Amino acid sequence: MKRLLLLLLIPTLSYSQTYEDIMGINSEKTFKRVVIENGFEKSIEKSNDTEVFYISYIYSNLNGQKFSYDRGYYNDSGKFSFEFNDTKTYFNLINKIKKNCTFFNIVELGEVDYVCYSCPQSKYKGKIGFRSSNRKGYVVHFPNY
Repeated sequence: MKRLLLLLLIPTLSYSQTYEDIMGINSEKTFKRVVIENGFEKSIEKSNDTEVFYISYIYSNLNGQKFSYDRGYYNDSGKFSFEFNDTKTYFNLINKIKKNCTFFNIVELGEVDYVCYSCPQSKYKGKIGFRSSNRKGYVVHFPNY
């Protein structure tokens, strides 16, 4: 039983970005390096001249359900975003953000609020924000703060 549980967790853990990965993103090139090295492929359907998206699909071994993980980079602003379907990976990441960074403010994007932090060791300009909704986690870079 323990082996089966371990086999189910391995694919989930292999498709995630670490705190260090995210802190090191400061350009489209470094964003692409991080997501490609973590097994993502470019989504032709979602990408265009101003946005580039990478996606990865994972199939659950229990019922064949397909989960997708999106990563996006916005060329015009330098903003990037990460979507997590695995709550354990998401909460591990935000716990590292809360431990290593300083609370900045609540930032509203559309009708959604993000808790934002300043991370002095980051290579990007701006703040990193996060929120969860419908059992998914979202981490977004806010370059203008």
